[in-house]
Amino acid sequence: MTLLYRAIALNNATEFRPLHNAANAHFSSVQHLDEDGNLVYSISSLEQQYVMGRIGEVLGDTVRSTLYPRMSLEDAGYKNEDFARLEREASAILADMADIETEVTGKSTIRQALTGR
Repeated sequence: MTLLYRAIALNNATEFRPLHNAANAHFSSVQHLDEDGNLVYSISSLEQQYVMGRIGEVLGDTVRSTLYPRMSLEDAGYKNEDFARLEREASAILADMADIETEVTGKSTIRQALTGR
């Protein structure tokens, strides 16, 4: 994931295909059968989808969003404090991405997106 976010940061935070590919390939299975055969949410995949969606929203991606993972996590019992933790995670990743972008390219489009929200 670190390399994925780095790639986005180094591409002026405008190319989201790597984010979409990772979300679809590795985190698209948001439900699974438990040992009793009941369909349950895959919380870790939903959390990752939420964080990726939040990063996409901040950077202007029109495909990724937090809508579906948020609804599913709420159905699974998530509360405001749980979402606050995911928001902090997304913010930390975005801050790291902004540092990478500034250090390598000299641009600050991610930092501008962070301060503009």
